[in-house]
Amino acid sequence: MKSLKPKYKVCLRTRTNLWEDLAPLGEKSFHRPKWRNFLQSLKRGHRRRKTYKKHALIRAKSRVRKFFRIRSSFKYSLENRQRLKAFYGGLQDRKLNALCRSLWGKEKPRLALIRVLESRLDVNLYRLGFFSSIRASRQSISHGKIQVNGRKTSIASFSLSIGDFVEVSPKYQTSIRSSIQSKRRLSPTPSWIEVDYPSLSFIVLNSIDAKEVLYPFWLNADEILWSSTLGS
Repeated sequence: MKSLKPKYKVCLRTRTNLWEDLAPLGEKSFHRPKWRNFLQSLKRGHRRRKTYKKHALIRAKSRVRKFFRIRSSFKYSLENRQRLKAFYGGLQDRKLNALCRSLWGKEKPRLALIRVLESRLDVNLYRLGFFSSIRASRQSISHGKIQVNGRKTSIASFSLSIGDFVEVSPKYQTSIRSSIQSKRRLSPTPSWIEVDYPSLSFIVLNSIDAKEVLYPFWLNADEILWSSTLGS
């Protein structure tokens, strides 16, 4: 349970269950008021939002033509940004700002931002349930456990393209397969990917449809683009 404490702290800071599958708290170190209050807030839930089938996942939304109270706009923008950075394995502000600025002014930058993030190798391995978090996915890639088109790669941010074939190295498949089998549930497989769980491999079939990308929390990508380019 102690190994999960960093993930709980991130969820506590962002006030969101970013990974959706956190185990119940059990040790005495977690029985402090801050943890109890966080769990109670998750149980109460916020206002109902449109979800995808039986999964507690929602699509990123736009803030076009919407206005926010000045008193809470900074807090809203900060929490929105923290959720995105934490979910994608601790994105650095510098890299996120550079990415947003490069996409600003292009057609539908919100969708372009999601496509760039979702094309990463570490993100796809997490989305398919091979690893419990993007950080764990990134660590396994750096240790040479993943092969792309028959070659080992240590670049977690490697951008996948149509036709790329990804597989887990044979000597690491047993541990990863048992981890997948212990999961309570898996997220829906993206329509642009064909995955073969028995062989722990997948292939990219089509371009990423950013409108189909789902998150276990509410994300305003337009707000992040705006704050990274005009607000910083």
